[in-house]
Amino acid sequence: MTLSGVIWTLTAHCANQMTLQRYFSTVDVRAAKRSFVTSIVVSATIALLLAVIGASLVYYYTHGPEGLPEHINLASGKDRDSIFPFFVASRIPPGLAGAIFAALLAAAMSTIDSGVNSWATVATVDFGRLRKKPPSGNRVFQARIITLIVGLVVTVSAVYLDGITGMDDILTILPKTFNSLVGSMGALFLAGMLFPRVGTRAVWPAAFIGLAVALGVAYSRDLLQLMDPSTHQAMAGVLGADFTQRLVEKGMGFTWIILSSAVAALGSAWLLSFVFPIRIWTGSRA
Repeated sequence: MTLSGVIWTLTAHCANQMTLQRYFSTVDVRAAKRSFVTSIVVSATIALLLAVIGASLVYYYTHGPEGLPEHINLASGKDRDSIFPFFVASRIPPGLAGAIFAALLAAAMSTIDSGVNSWATVATVDFGRLRKKPPSGNRVFQARIITLIVGLVVTVSAVYLDGITGMDDILTILPKTFNSLVGSMGALFLAGMLFPRVGTRAVWPAAFIGLAVALGVAYSRDLLQLMDPSTHQAMAGVLGADFTQRLVEKGMGFTWIILSSAVAALGSAWLLSFVFPIRIWTGSRA
């Protein structure tokens, strides 16, 4: 979990447009550093508060004056995710409860609109600069159209996400969906900073290799259960019978998704750089 968290943080501060655009708005590198330190301190504080709230709710409903209602089944991920909203709605005074729910919705909207805005900015500004002929027309109007399209896709995906993935709790859905892209995306940027030989022809295949590894780890249980029993027996001879059985029944843990995909993408980029080395311009034509 620690290694996965480190890679996720590196990716968020090196490749995530939602974060980078905030750094670009600072006046200099020193201000960006202060912003980073502030972000780390605030994030750690929020994580601690969330952990304390979760532990407090567990204690309240297991050792406190009341237990969970019958309609909340702890075997269901959706029901587990609903414990905090249920406590707020049933035990917090109406005015304060409404403020808490409003804050939750505002935080969710803030995250969503930041991502949608990043999509629109990258599509209209960054990719627009790559064209030989600068795009004509009103870029603001183009950005609004892209925002509308991305917003609709995000909304529809969110509604049907649990049905598509076959999962029902947030902690399982997030790593196995868009977090599968994090390792490859971070490796794409880190390879450019760490490996001088890496060029476009090497890093893009490596990014897709990392994505394939992420999806393989994320859905390892489904993939293993599709294999023949003879394959399971061969795995048991190498990994051990008990470990193989747990792997087939439960799959690999979600904390391995980002780590394994990042390592696979970085390693592939380094190896492919010897096959497709970057072409360094020397100022003269060959």
